[in-house]
Amino acid sequence: MVTRLLCCVLIWYCAMSAAWAKDYQTTDWDALMPPDWVPEFNEQEYAPDLSDEEDDAAWLSQFNSMPAPTVPELNNQPLRIPGYVLPVKYDGSKVYEFLLVPYVGACIHVPPPPANQMVYVILDQPLEAAQLWEPVWASGIMKTEIADTKLATAGYKMLKATIERYEY
Repeated sequence: MVTRLLCCVLIWYCAMSAAWAKDYQTTDWDALMPPDWVPEFNEQEYAPDLSDEEDDAAWLSQFNSMPAPTVPELNNQPLRIPGYVLPVKYDGSKVYEFLLVPYVGACIHVPPPPANQMVYVILDQPLEAAQLWEPVWASGIMKTEIADTKLATAGYKMLKATIERYEY
């Protein structure tokens, strides 16, 4: 009787653990842009005067306000996407929140990527800063929500995210 009960519990647990596991769909940066969207960039209008910090701040603000629509179907989806970490909230060597960007150095050099090419990631567990210049996989629940930071505006947020090293 006890053996039969243990077998039933074990079978139930195995079935439920599969249901509890998060299956993240792997995506890429192109999927974060609507298929018919083409970024509009008027070089004359957005060209910065790098000799004046006030002009730089105004230019960056104007550049960040350029429309960059998100893909509504990605809202609340469990996704996995590769990218690079740009820390936003950190304490010492621990990073709690960051911008995930498609290429190394994005946002450090201007102009930043469009908002729909940046994801504001809120980690489940902090990331050690030693991994910052290495590409990572970010997995979590994607939200089509704007996140404004001092560095740039992200068109997406990823909640309860986990990070793993990107292997080439």
